[in-house]
This record gives sequence, C-alpha cells and structure tokens, in this order.
Amino acid sequence: MSTGDWVEFRDIKSEIDKDMRPGVEALVAKGWRLRRQGHKFRAYCPCGHPEGQTRIDGSPKDMQRHRDRLERAAELCPDRHGLIR
Repeated sequence: MSTGDWVEFRDIKSEIDKDMRPGVEALVAKGWRLRRQGHKFRAYCPCGHPEGQTRIDGSPKDMQRHRDRLERAAELCPDRHGLIR
C-alpha cells in the first residue's frame, strides 16, 4: 500500500502499538476512516468536516497523551469540530 490509500483497521493492526489499538478501534467503530499518511495514519471523521481529522502515530512517545487526543477527537464528532479551538 502506498501513501494516501484508505486502509482497514484489521489490515494495519500490527503496525500500531498494542496500547494504541483500543483507541483506534474505538474511532473506527464510530465510523472514522483510516488513511495511510504522514508518519503512520490519519483518521477522518464520518461527517466530512475539514477539521474532523486526527493523526495516528504507530508508536507515540507519550502513549497516554496520544490516546487522550484520539478520545477527544471521537467525542467532537460529528459536527462539533469547531469547538477544538
């Protein structure tokens, strides 16, 4: 797969740290789509809002902070992405 391809969680599960998998799986369960982009992946909100996206690192330096960021992103979906600021 090349950069920019849409991916399924089951296909990339081994590329994401085991402690990050539940957070990513929760996003996917809420309808977020994953795309191979940047260092690892980017998740896109199902509502299609331009700010409805978040980066997913394979092995982040601060695991808890990254998980918290994914949870916040999921809570802002749908249609509340303007509240991020």
